[in-house]
Amino acid sequence: MRPMNRFRVPAVLCGLTFLICELVSRPFAEMGIADDWSYVWTVRILAATGHIVYNGWATAMLGWQLYLAAGLVKIFGFSFSVARISTLLVGAATAFLIQRVFVRMGANERNATIGSLAVVLSPLYLLLSATLMTDIGGLFALVICLYGCLRAIQSFPGGSALAGADTPSATRAAIGWLCFAAASNVFFGSSRQIAWLGVLVLVPSTAWLLRRHRGLLAAGLVATLVGAAFVAWGMHWFKEQPYTLVEAAMVKVTSLHQVFYMVRQMSRELTNVPFFGLAIMIAFLPELRRGGVRFKAVLAAVGVAYLAVAIRETPRHGPGMMLVPMTGDWVGLQGFYGAFLGSPGPEVFGLGLRITLTALVLLSVLCVFAFARRVLSIRHHSTLLPAEGGRHRLA
Repeated sequence: MRPMNRFRVPAVLCGLTFLICELVSRPFAEMGIADDWSYVWTVRILAATGHIVYNGWATAMLGWQLYLAAGLVKIFGFSFSVARISTLLVGAATAFLIQRVFVRMGANERNATIGSLAVVLSPLYLLLSATLMTDIGGLFALVICLYGCLRAIQSFPGGSALAGADTPSATRAAIGWLCFAAASNVFFGSSRQIAWLGVLVLVPSTAWLLRRHRGLLAAGLVATLVGAAFVAWGMHWFKEQPYTLVEAAMVKVTSLHQVFYMVRQMSRELTNVPFFGLAIMIAFLPELRRGGVRFKAVLAAVGVAYLAVAIRETPRHGPGMMLVPMTGDWVGLQGFYGAFLGSPGPEVFGLGLRITLTALVLLSVLCVFAFARRVLSIRHHSTLLPAEGGRHRLA
């Protein structure tokens, strides 16, 4: 094995590059940013008393992130910056894991490194890593769970990763990785409850993919049920703590208006995902030339439908209702979180720029789907090899 691969040098460089870029920006401020003033205060009390005490603001459980930050406070003394160093460390570890996940999914080391840096050097990732918010901790919980699931799938040697040969050692390894994925997600997901989707969704999905292997489905279901029990206990514990803001696990729908509101909000959030990845997704635009008449018809239909909804919503919600960026929180018209650090500055995203970016987002999404469809079609046809007598056989 080459030393670079053995010691995971590209992944280590991803983490170090992230740290260098973050520190060059000098992200030190003795003040609260967003919700982390509340979290930092809880860290201070934990470091001083050894008890977790909420203060009426947190909806996130915070969990293990509190102990990591409190440990640094005990060593170096209290300050906002010392508490936030814990998030920098988690951000570097996440960068390392993202690179390894890309490699495990089939990318070569170079492409995996480029993809990882595209994530961890994005403005949103760098900004959140300089706070004590739980976004980076929640992402870490999901990435480490995904890594464990990939290792479970790839435990079987020979042939397809999902249909490799059954051996006792491979089965034990797959079960071990599944248990690791579930346990790590239960622990690290305690910082942000939504991250528990790892043990509740990723682990059972992996077990289902490995159902052809003896004992894997049962082991995955047991790991999921045990993990779900810990999740339920954690939610109950959080609910019983004084000064917490607990949200219901299931949303109670009381009117049709609420349904439309929820659909609209989810649609806006889903539209923001390709917006944040536009620098990468725009590379798929050449599919516009490869697409046939059917693709152009779908493109026109989607454009007309989106325009119709935008025209319908504009009188009630303003001209920017259907234009990216749509979050209005970390990314607003003034840029990244500018409105919360003082008086609102000039608009970075003007109306013309937003219209252009929205059109690019829609085009890029459709081109990504067209590319995926074309690749799947090529793979499907390549599985049929010509045989004697004009018939075909499976490869």
